[in-house]
Amino acid sequence: MSPSKHETVVIERKFKHDIEKVFAALKDPRARESWSPPSKEVTLIFDTSEFKVGGRDVSRCLAGGEEQAQVEGRYLDIVEPGGDFARIIYSETVAAGDMRLFTSLVTLELTPTGAGSSLALTVQIASLIDPSVIDEARSAWELAATNLEKYLAAA
Repeated sequence: MSPSKHETVVIERKFKHDIEKVFAALKDPRARESWSPPSKEVTLIFDTSEFKVGGRDVSRCLAGGEEQAQVEGRYLDIVEPGGDFARIIYSETVAAGDMRLFTSLVTLELTPTGAGSSLALTVQIASLIDPSVIDEARSAWELAATNLEKYLAAA
């Protein structure tokens, strides 16, 4: 173990799809299993998904059929599409067995742009074991944002 390290990761993406379609992909656990695994080798499975303020998500990351990590999230704020923006804010803790790897506050904000929408993703991470975990989390979120673009294009 080492002292915690904190960092904020900001990722922005523009989509050719309206806020409602992007928001649907962000809240649907089956869609998220498709686009949000942290690497190409990992399968994400949601065991619990309660998309509501105060609701809880519990998921597992599997590689080669073996569990690599568990993720527990709690929804803190949800603003459904219908105005000038939509927002989801949640906290998450990622663990491997009994060892907590990092915890974060994740904010996803969607705004309309002409014929599409824009996503601003802000992840405030506190590494609990090693500063390299932050780089891994950043890479995972970058991949997820790219996969979200692909998912929306194929849907």
